Amino acid sequence: MSLMLRQELEQGLTLKAFHFPSTLFKYRSLNDYTLESIEYKSLWLASTNSLNDPFECLLLLDNDECLRLLFLDKNFTNIFEQKFGLEISQQELSHIIESQKPYETYFQICKNKGINLNITAEQQIETIQKRWREIVEETKDNVRICSFSEKKDSLLMWSHYAHHHQGICVEYDFSEDAANRAFLQPVYYDNKLFKLKTMEDLTGISHLIASIVKSKDWEYEDEWRLTISQSLNGKTEKVNSPTPKAIYLGPRYSLNNEYKRLQLKRICEENKIPMFQMKIHSTEYKVVIDYQSGGKPPERP
Repeated sequence: MSLMLRQELEQGLTLKAFHFPSTLFKYRSLNDYTLESIEYKSLWLASTNSLNDPFECLLLLDNDECLRLLFLDKNFTNIFEQKFGLEISQQELSHIIESQKPYETYFQICKNKGINLNITAEQQIETIQKRWREIVEETKDNVRICSFSEKKDSLLMWSHYAHHHQGICVEYDFSEDAANRAFLQPVYYDNKLFKLKTMEDLTGISHLIASIVKSKDWEYEDEWRLTISQSLNGKTEKVNSPTPKAIYLGPRYSLNNEYKRLQLKRICEENKIPMFQMKIHSTEYKVVIDYQSGGKPPERP
C-alpha cells in the first residue's frame, strides 16, 4: 500500500508477486450462475453498489487538507490582496493552515478585517463535496470486482457467502493466469477511511486503492480482489478464469436440489476437477475435509 501511494508501481508489483498465494478460494451458493461460471471458466464481476459493505470503494476528499493546500499556494496572498484590497499576513496564514478547521479560521480573520464573505464554511465544504460526489459517481460506475480468500475453512464465510454451509468453495490457481494476476491485489485493512487531499489526486491508482481498502472488521476474510476498470478494459461483467483446481462442498451440501448436485458432479468429471466433502469437526468449531469418506461426496443412491 505504501508503494502504491508513492506511485512506485513496479516495486509494488514485485512485492505482490513474491507473496502471491499458491491458490485462492471463492465461496459460492450452488445456483445456475455458479454452475455456469465453473463449466464455462468465467468469473462474475460485481458492481460496487451491489456489495454488502456500504463503505466499499468509498473515495472521500479531505476537505480541510484540500483547503490547507489552497492557503499554502504561493499565489494566494497576491490573489487575496487583488480581490479585497487588503493584505493577509504570513502569521495569519500560518494560523489558518495550523487550525483544525482552516476555513472557519479564515472566515473569522476576514470578518475581523471587515471582509464579508458570501459563503460560510459549511456552504464552502458542501460546494466542494457536491462536485466531488459527482466526479466520484461518474468514475465509480466503471469499477467492477471479484473477491477471493486465502482460506477455505472460514466458518463466517461459509455462512455468509456459501448459503449457510450449503454451498461450495472453489479453489483457483492463478499462477499461469498472467491476465488476472495483474489485477488481483491483497485487501488492505485499516481503521481509517481512505481520503484524497485534492481533486487532482483522483486517478486510476486512487480508484484501485479505494477498492482494496476495508475496515479491520473484515480482516478475518484474508481477501484478495480482482478489480477491473471498465473504462480501460471495455464494458464487461465477466472475465475468463482458470479451470478450478478443486471444489469443496459445504457440510450441508446434501440439502441442495438434486439436479444441481448432479450438474456440478457432471461438470467436475468432464473437467477433471476433484470434489471434496467438508464436515463439522467433532471437537472444535471448524470445518474440515471428511477423510473418512475419502474426502469425496457421497454417491447418489
